[in-house]
Amino acid sequence: MQLFGSHSAFIVVVVVLVLLPSILRRLARRAGKTAGSAKSARQTATMTAPLAGFDAPVVVETTVTQTKGELGVAKVLSLSSGLSGPTQVELELDAISAPKRRVSAEVPAGLVLERGDRIYVLVDPGNNETVSILPASMTGGQTLPKDGNRLDALVLGPQMLKVGKKAKGIVKTAEPRPLANEALAARGMSKWYLELEVQPEQGWPYRAELTITLSTPEKTARIAHAGAEVLLRYDPEDQKTVAIDSIAMGYGDPYASLATVTASVTTTGFSMATGGDYKVVLIDGGDDKIHAIKTLREVRPDLSLKDAKDIIESRWETSLLEGVSESQAQTVRRMFEKSGAHVEVRQGDIAVSSGTASTGGNYTVVLLDGGSKKVNAIKTLREVRPDLSLKDAKDIIESRWETSLLEGVSESQAQEVRMMFERSGARVDVRQA
Repeated sequence: MQLFGSHSAFIVVVVVLVLLPSILRRLARRAGKTAGSAKSARQTATMTAPLAGFDAPVVVETTVTQTKGELGVAKVLSLSSGLSGPTQVELELDAISAPKRRVSAEVPAGLVLERGDRIYVLVDPGNNETVSILPASMTGGQTLPKDGNRLDALVLGPQMLKVGKKAKGIVKTAEPRPLANEALAARGMSKWYLELEVQPEQGWPYRAELTITLSTPEKTARIAHAGAEVLLRYDPEDQKTVAIDSIAMGYGDPYASLATVTASVTTTGFSMATGGDYKVVLIDGGDDKIHAIKTLREVRPDLSLKDAKDIIESRWETSLLEGVSESQAQTVRRMFEKSGAHVEVRQGDIAVSSGTASTGGNYTVVLLDGGSKKVNAIKTLREVRPDLSLKDAKDIIESRWETSLLEGVSESQAQEVRMMFERSGARVDVRQA
């Protein structure tokens, strides 16, 4: 018994005394690193930012962890909520021709994340262990679907064309797939599932799959058939991720028009008092309550998660935003409708038309030219037509053909949409059927 008594206690004391200095030095280094990162990365910014489609600038006061850096993509692995501090999230950073790596970050106030979400982040170029999470309002409205194509239009798609490894490909099978927008199919666009034999410049051939949307019949005839030879790029860290090398094939850079979004990531938000007399009223939170709560906390970052949840789940009409202009209110309405919620724009107690929904009119808005600022025109089109994907909207704006953007609306609605597009630099025409 003596062996396991005082002798054991003596041994434990000796071990602690020997290891204590090393433990204290390690804790000090960790604390210094954390404090330094927080000091250099966290900033509180008050700015005046023009919102897309808004009449006037909106004063924004927001806390962001970093204002400059390289745009990146990350997947949420886990979340941990402290009793007194902000929620911490463990992320897996994704990049082409680079191994995936794990980092930790703070979740900004007002942002709701779930495990498995794919999100945009800012990576500090001076310390790639420091990242900041970006809500959709800071990426021009661009978001990443949880189970969507890995190659997004802002980060990984452009990276693939720049640093992906080159290869030749032979199409083994080509199967058509339905397009979500029938109007695009009528213009000659098509979607295909391809089984490819990939022949890298170095290494053995292997099989891969690719789903691709082809914008012209000429591209379809060249690519979408068994035996077609194509030029590819692939990710050496994940060889199943492949893409058509559109530049090498002579089609140019499909992401060029979105480069300004990547180069200029800005913070936007909503002021609670901008001098307008319009308000946004929640009628029904819809079936996708989580999506609606996320949207509400983007619009109202002053609300806690519990407050936002109580509002969305309430059975009563609730005013979400007051004292804003009509265009601001309509933008917020479209954000909520994308989340499946039903909201109403009111001037006083009088409901105001959305200005974009089909109401049985006989006017059509036709795109003549996307203009020189195509990014702005793409944003406007996705506001007017939230049913369109980013790629579909990009293809429409960049098309050389006249395209019907909106049909069956009243003259006043059509003219409002025309003014929205003209502010973005695009040229459209209003026609009566």
